[in-house]
Amino acid sequence: MFAAVRPGETVWAFVLASDQGKNWSDKALERFTAALNQAREEGYRGEQAMRRARSILWPEPPSSLIDEAISSDDAEFMEDVVLQAFDLKDPVYIVGRQYYTTRKKISDITRDLQSLAPWLTDNEARKRVRWCLEIFRAKVFLSTKRHWRIIDI
Repeated sequence: MFAAVRPGETVWAFVLASDQGKNWSDKALERFTAALNQAREEGYRGEQAMRRARSILWPEPPSSLIDEAISSDDAEFMEDVVLQAFDLKDPVYIVGRQYYTTRKKISDITRDLQSLAPWLTDNEARKRVRWCLEIFRAKVFLSTKRHWRIIDI
């Protein structure tokens, strides 16, 4: 999208990228420059200053901010529940974390397990990974249920 740009030229590359600057009026450029200066005064630099200037000119609607806060709260809640349910060195936690956060496949986790325990056959290792995932889901479910009871009281 952009040609090679030297430091300090990214702002103008952004401005010129939209139809080679044809749709930018003097007033729009003044507003953009003022927003960029405000972002710099707030301590933002480079790409972050561009994002901040964009958010000054075109703020996100409150509903999307609320949705983002809710999903962030949900993620934080689940993280707390999982961390309360497991010890960080628990093999069930390690398998569950690999499966749900890195999206590793069961076959990949099976290979990892076989490298740690080479005496396990492929089927035995796969069964153990599946057991770990079942136990992980059950403990997270029970921990969530317990946590909700504490909140409701």
